[in-house]
Amino acid sequence: EIRRAGEAPSALRRALKVALTPPTGPVFLSLPMDLMGEVVEDAGEGPPELASRALPEAGVVGRAAQLLAAGQAPLVIAGDGVARSGGVAELTALAELLGARVHGEPVYRRTNFPGNHPLWRGGLFPSPAGVRKALDEADVVLIVGASVFTWFLHTEGAPFRRGLTVVQVDDDPWEIGRSYPVSLGIVADPRETLAALTRTLGALLTDAARKAAADRRDKLGRGRGELMARAKAAAEGEAQRSPIGQAHLMHTLASLLPADAIVVDESATSLPFVLRYMPFGATGSFYGSKTGTLGWGMGAALGVSLAAPGRKVVATIGDGSVMYSPQALWTAAHARLPITYVVPNNSSYAILKSGMLSLDLESAKRGIYPGMDLVDPEIDYTGLARSLGVRAERVEKPGELRDVLTACLAHPGPSLVDVAIDRGFKAML
Repeated sequence: EIRRAGEAPSALRRALKVALTPPTGPVFLSLPMDLMGEVVEDAGEGPPELASRALPEAGVVGRAAQLLAAGQAPLVIAGDGVARSGGVAELTALAELLGARVHGEPVYRRTNFPGNHPLWRGGLFPSPAGVRKALDEADVVLIVGASVFTWFLHTEGAPFRRGLTVVQVDDDPWEIGRSYPVSLGIVADPRETLAALTRTLGALLTDAARKAAADRRDKLGRGRGELMARAKAAAEGEAQRSPIGQAHLMHTLASLLPADAIVVDESATSLPFVLRYMPFGATGSFYGSKTGTLGWGMGAALGVSLAAPGRKVVATIGDGSVMYSPQALWTAAHARLPITYVVPNNSSYAILKSGMLSLDLESAKRGIYPGMDLVDPEIDYTGLARSLGVRAERVEKPGELRDVLTACLAHPGPSLVDVAIDRGFKAML
């Protein structure tokens, strides 16, 4: 908090510097009301340019490479720190060299590994038991840029079995071994560390080890193909279902997106289908809220669109989430931003109903969910969007879905597609 008006420019620059220096994050700057009316002379310069990439120690990189090379079933967990450091290409090269299966951290909300890569297996389930099951066959785990771990709801257990070799890389020393012990921690820039590990492993791996890695890549690639075939079949099996199924909706949307499209998500109960069907092959193609709170996505789509001119932005937003900041539609229209809001509409806060079931609350056992149904009257999202200057269409029949999505995605300004989906829900755990 500043004490004099003249402190404001330097305090602002200092706040920006702290926010942008790894480990990056928010900074709170308090500006007292009684100082806001004063005039301060300042050149308006931004924060200083910082070369802040911390290189890993060579000896530690060698130890980590030896641990990884000794594994017969390596596994990588990619956190959002990979994307923040610009290390997606470096992680991809390392995973390919190792022949390692790659998962996202339990609550990942960035493109940390190409979503259409044969080694990608999606995010880990956000519970200790779910992570432990995914790691059952692994004998060495590399965790990069992840919060180890963020759980959606508390459950008992530990994610790592006793004796599992775990190497963790992060630019924030607080994250290393914060909740669970690791075999080796490296505090350094993720991108630089990944590049150094790849170079060291390239010199360390024997011909036999390279052959074993190639065999793992082939096996994982076949497994990935089978998973995607099952997911496609499930979506196609819903093609005639009414109300429209979430798998059919997201599979259809994914087939229509430009290769460099960006998805901003706050779809709540539809999120698993977004993660399953969207390709997310391009760098910076996915953004979501890490906290699980509602109300972030409408405005976030504006910011992403402004920061990425020329790229199509699609916001997958639950109907309940739209109501937190529908005025964002006016801003999108005012700025003529190429955002298409796709609203999976179940006329309720179904994610909260699901949470109540998961917590085994008494009212949920009786089928009572106070204040969680958006009915009587139902909200006219198309009318709301049009009143704010946004093209809007409603889809209730699955046969109309593709044509409406195609037209709205091609619209030069903002658009909204209100899709009536199945209103069913189930417990999360």
